[in-house]
Amino acid sequence: TELISGDQNGNIRVWDLTANSCSCEL
Repeated sequence: TELISGDQNGNIRVWDLTANSCSCEL
């Protein structure tokens, strides 16, 4: 399961919820 979110700087991050960490940054 992954969650895609943006931070205040407008960067897109894909969160791997099984690891509860940022798995990659686009």
